[in-house]
Amino acid sequence: MTVVLIKIKLTMSSYLLAHVICDTYREKCFKNDEFPLGLFMNFSTNATPESIYRHKHLLIIAPPHCRYVAVYTRDELVHPHSLTEWECLGYHDSCWQDAVRDFIHQEELHTFALAGGGSLEHLVVEQNREIKWHSIIKSNQYLIDELKVVRNQRYGRVGN
Repeated sequence: MTVVLIKIKLTMSSYLLAHVICDTYREKCFKNDEFPLGLFMNFSTNATPESIYRHKHLLIIAPPHCRYVAVYTRDELVHPHSLTEWECLGYHDSCWQDAVRDFIHQEELHTFALAGGGSLEHLVVEQNREIKWHSIIKSNQYLIDELKVVRNQRYGRVGN
């Protein structure tokens, strides 16, 4: 597996990474579809090439037919394999970008490997040698319902 190792400081470089992530979502995913596209990233927080055991997933997606965007995260332990529940970091038409920046600024992400799509898609090196650092996923009703429950728990809502 190819891994892109990135060391960031809480300076302009982390801000730029968050900006690239947000722009990529807007360019490739943001549509008001019945089953919207999401931007999925997998960050390895034990970023040494010989030991990658823990991952943090980031998912940016808008609910169907909605202009608001939600940002979710969860942890994946590789050995033994387990996934935590999704956690909603933010949900708004503009403040979702702050949630992405806050995620990048986390202490444990100061050094990380951007390891492709993780459990949703493996890192792919295409013929033009471009490294896929994210996955575009198409949601389904199960994912939409699961994320809606998490989002409503975060904001104390019932229903939509």
